[in-house]
Amino acid sequence: MLKRIPLERVVPNPDQPRKEFETKALHELAASILQNGLMQPITVTPRGDGTFMIIAGERRWRAHCLLAGRGQLEDQSILAHVRRTTDDEVAVMAIVENLQRQDISPLEEATAFQAMVDRGYAVEKLAEMLGCDAYRIREKLALLGLDEQLRKLVQTGQLGYTTGALIGRLEKHQQQTIASGIAKGKIGSGYYDVAAAVKAFQNPETQQNLMDLPVVSQKDQEALSALERKIEQISVMVAAGFKDGECVAAQRVDPNRYKLMIEKLALIKTAIYRMERQLRDADAQAALFAA
Repeated sequence: MLKRIPLERVVPNPDQPRKEFETKALHELAASILQNGLMQPITVTPRGDGTFMIIAGERRWRAHCLLAGRGQLEDQSILAHVRRTTDDEVAVMAIVENLQRQDISPLEEATAFQAMVDRGYAVEKLAEMLGCDAYRIREKLALLGLDEQLRKLVQTGQLGYTTGALIGRLEKHQQQTIASGIAKGKIGSGYYDVAAAVKAFQNPETQQNLMDLPVVSQKDQEALSALERKIEQISVMVAAGFKDGECVAAQRVDPNRYKLMIEKLALIKTAIYRMERQLRDADAQAALFAA
């Protein structure tokens, strides 16, 4: 049912995922409504006390309130779709509306997901209802495990939410070690650097080593020299590349052997990537010692 409702009888949803409304954007929306009218009515549900709670459209309602406060709204009301819904339906609709926005913060999303989980919804069921992957919900929920310092980094965009989700699965004291390492520049804030640090924390050997001061041995020195030689050999091979016309000629001579070379190069690429990850993991472990 579509009807006009006095602004004072409309109330925001206390469980609305979105908690922050940019002042400049609200004023721009108010100016647009004043100029062009309300293009899309808000959606509300009646409450027992004669008021109506917003399901979708809180920004539009706030913009109307701004206009009313300036005396620029004639009848102090807003056009709304009225729907009778359950509390769970309201919560789901609020989440769906906000998921369609590009500016919803990861932490706002996480809070909304957690509210539904607290209502007894399994992550898989929630994912089905919202039409998204379960891993996305679990990833966002992991953000709620972050300590306050790291939450602020995610909130301000200094730390990516996927990276923050990795850290959120650690104990608080481990999170603080990583946060300290990032702040001191000893651990990169990128996903792969943090992933390596998290992996190092989850390694029992690393946890034991964190209790002891690492000592460089002769064997360690020899291992370093061996690694340098291997990497230098790979660098020389890659730098040589292929000569002009070699690939075309090889494919023409024997397509099967040519395809085999492609497969071998793919395996080499995978092996090199694995070696890089091993080096990054060791670097992350060293950073934890220094953090």
